[in-house]
Amino acid sequence: MEFAYKTKHNLKFHKHFLNTRKVIPYSVLGAPKNTFEVATGTSSKFSKTELSTERLQTTSLCDGDSTSLMCLDDRQKRRKIDISDIENIIVMETSLAHDETSSSLDCGSLCDDGSCIETENATCPMIEQPLNSSATKVDYEIAGMVGDIIELLEKGKALYESFEGEGYCEVIFMSSVEDFASELNDKSHFLLSSTEKAISIQAEKVNVTPSITAGTESCVISNDPAERKGIQLNDQQKHFLISKGSYQPLFKDYPCNKAISKSKQNPFSSKWYETLPYLEYSPSLDRAFCFACSLFGNNPRSSCTETSWSHDGVNRWDKMKSRGKNKKGKLFEHFNSSSHRLAAERLRSFKLESTHVDVVISSARKKQLAQEEQERLQNRKVINVLLDCCRYLSRQALAFRGSDNDINGNFRQIVNLVSRWIPFMKNWIVTPHSRPYHVTYLSAKSQNEFISILGSETRKILTEQVRSSGVYAVMADTTPDIGHVDQISLILRFVNEQFQIEERLLMISEINDKTGDGFAQKVIKMLEELQLPLTSVRFQCYDTTASMSGAYNGAQAKLSEHLGRTIPYITCMGHKTNLCVEHSCKVSLMIDEFFFTLQDMYNFLTRSTSRFGKLKKNIESLQEGLIMKNLSKTRWIGRAESIRAVWISYEIVIDTLDDINNFEGGDRDARRTSVNLLDRIKSFEFYLSLLFMKNIMYKTKIVVLEVQEIDQDILASLDVMRHTRDAMLRIREDNVGLDGIISAAADKCKSVGIDVDYEFLKKHRRRKLPIRFHENTENASAPAPLFNQHYRQEMVKVVDRLVSDMEEVNEHLTNIVLPVTILLPNNIAKCTMQQVEKLCATFPDDLNNPDALLADIEMMGNDIEKSDAKNLREAAKCLLGYKRFYPTLAKAYQLALTIPVSVASNERSFSTLRLVKNYLRSTMKENRLDDLMIISSAKDILDNLDLDNLAGSWFICKTRKIKI
Repeated sequence: MEFAYKTKHNLKFHKHFLNTRKVIPYSVLGAPKNTFEVATGTSSKFSKTELSTERLQTTSLCDGDSTSLMCLDDRQKRRKIDISDIENIIVMETSLAHDETSSSLDCGSLCDDGSCIETENATCPMIEQPLNSSATKVDYEIAGMVGDIIELLEKGKALYESFEGEGYCEVIFMSSVEDFASELNDKSHFLLSSTEKAISIQAEKVNVTPSITAGTESCVISNDPAERKGIQLNDQQKHFLISKGSYQPLFKDYPCNKAISKSKQNPFSSKWYETLPYLEYSPSLDRAFCFACSLFGNNPRSSCTETSWSHDGVNRWDKMKSRGKNKKGKLFEHFNSSSHRLAAERLRSFKLESTHVDVVISSARKKQLAQEEQERLQNRKVINVLLDCCRYLSRQALAFRGSDNDINGNFRQIVNLVSRWIPFMKNWIVTPHSRPYHVTYLSAKSQNEFISILGSETRKILTEQVRSSGVYAVMADTTPDIGHVDQISLILRFVNEQFQIEERLLMISEINDKTGDGFAQKVIKMLEELQLPLTSVRFQCYDTTASMSGAYNGAQAKLSEHLGRTIPYITCMGHKTNLCVEHSCKVSLMIDEFFFTLQDMYNFLTRSTSRFGKLKKNIESLQEGLIMKNLSKTRWIGRAESIRAVWISYEIVIDTLDDINNFEGGDRDARRTSVNLLDRIKSFEFYLSLLFMKNIMYKTKIVVLEVQEIDQDILASLDVMRHTRDAMLRIREDNVGLDGIISAAADKCKSVGIDVDYEFLKKHRRRKLPIRFHENTENASAPAPLFNQHYRQEMVKVVDRLVSDMEEVNEHLTNIVLPVTILLPNNIAKCTMQQVEKLCATFPDDLNNPDALLADIEMMGNDIEKSDAKNLREAAKCLLGYKRFYPTLAKAYQLALTIPVSVASNERSFSTLRLVKNYLRSTMKENRLDDLMIISSAKDILDNLDLDNLAGSWFICKTRKIKI
């Protein structure tokens, strides 16, 4: 029964759809349960429940062959639908959709950012992929872009109003106008280019072939009737031509028809346009057409004469006007014919269909799509801003939040700050209810997703740089974090295309097994996770601990064992130099006691605010006074600044300790300690050690500062160490200089009231010899050591041990890198075939052709030698622009520059670790810590990331509730 009712209804009211073979669009935008109640007027009220439960999918219209004629009487009988009824349906449907969305939220719990937690009864629909900005924009996308510009113009209006406000500031106003104009210019140019591209593509579709089908043809078509010949027009094209109107070009002179006598009406006359609105003229064919018949004239009532007005055209200008009652002209005959009247009626009916339900709904759908496109653009800008806020906090190693729901956290507060100045961000925050599932993407989970996107993209760029270099060196070290978890940092050293040395942190991870084998396996696992080729590992560099540097069970030996080939191990020159200084200082008891006194003095004066206040007040009175610094337990080279501070403020420190001792209301223990420190500081040996070690520390500090530079090559570092060793040898052999230090220390001690001779005799008194060594037992005694000789020996012991250790380090590293020395600017032009073969044997996987390398050296050696190059880095840059001509020599320089010098970059990463994972963020997970460390360490790459591409990556990584 229901089917029969629908069939009768369709035949009665929708016969024009059946004749044109189109699907009746009664299911668009949610019809009532009985879809014919609105059309027939039998039921004007129906329940929202029925409307929402019986919603059907929108059916697409099928373009059919419009050859059948719709009867005029049937069209007049068809009842027209009121536009207000359609609008009521749309409004009701929209409200029901909102109610349905609101009710769906009750199916599952929401996170703090509105993200729906899926349950068994609540699922989230898949959102389609983001539109590519380079793709051709459709009409609703372009409309959304126009809406975005309109919102921007509202911002410009507010800017104009601020010009007349009370708080006007010219600098702020001009800066704001510049930003507004720049943004408007970018959006306008993008809109213009998108529109031009869309129009050009549509025009190409029209001009491809005259036999284009209606389903694939564009709505843009030429207005000239001659160019429409043979084209089967679809509804969109007809709407376009009707909106343009009849093609009636106006010319001063029209061409003459040579077949007509000059005494008759020879050319076309534009006066005919005034009484015949459907009359068209084609300049290309010099023929007249009928606009109505060309669009709707293909009907059985059309005769051959009328057909010429729609297809071929008419050009008998002498027969156009009537002559008397009996001789009618062609214009009168056609425009009063039944076929023309039928075509004109069909044209008017077609125009009226624009107010029909399907067209109204189609317009509403277009408006809805334009609104969605505008919202999509706004959503994308919001995600870009959120990513930028996350980038700023990560870059500066700042905390994001105190807890998962901390509204006072840095991330939320930065977003709030931005929203006070950017309107679309303010709208995003205050109107979460207008979006599906009330999402805001401000929760802890969303913040971690943003961090992961930034970290992954930064790491991706870093790994690509390492792969493009071809070879790299592994540098690794461990340290405990604030959570008492051992962290291993993996840094790779490589050379880029411009022969610039780079050391990049690629990963930081927890390590449980700190043995040599466990450390090596962890390094290999990290390289595999980064998908870096293990065959490209050329060198390894660690500190000097036994678990790292052991020749049999150390990490350097195990890594070579696991990779199946020898990986040269370069000990960290920074750590090695530091150990040389430490071991040399412990040789002398006087120097060792000196450092203990320095540390005790620092601890005593800084543990009390009152004592430190007195010291600071006294130092401020001295123009060049320096505050004392703590002595590093591991970085002995860092003690040079502490020694210098005490050397400059020596008398101030003594006065401060005297004040503490003489203060009656002071603590008894403090007074006792100050007396003890005064006795130790006011001694000749303390001040002598102060002068001597200040000189030694600053000379050795130069080596450490040099090897800590990232762009330092191994040969230049060894050269600096040799110069430092030679300086130590000169000090050791210069007895006059050592005596000068002793004399300067004695003079200073006497100026502060220290009896140098008494102190020396007290510690080095005359000793009586046993009777067996002297005949006169009563007067037998050993001679006292000479003053200068004794202290000179103490200083020489320190220098000898320092020179010995530095010579050992220099010899060890020189044996490893000796073949590379032929690449130095001073040696390259003098190298022999034997030296080249040794260099190739050192790197058999990369330099397997000694003849090619020697040929490259012979071609470029003289140029490098004559250049101003002083080291490997500068020599390698002489090959810029010639790498393809001398590939073997370029590869040799790349390998030489890849040799690591120290693990100072690892130490820098540990400093960053203390900022990222501090005592307020001690529970941070491993993955989040790894991403934040990568972001904070590669700031130059982070700053150049494209936020729009990051937003696209964020969108496709999982199902999202919004479109961007």
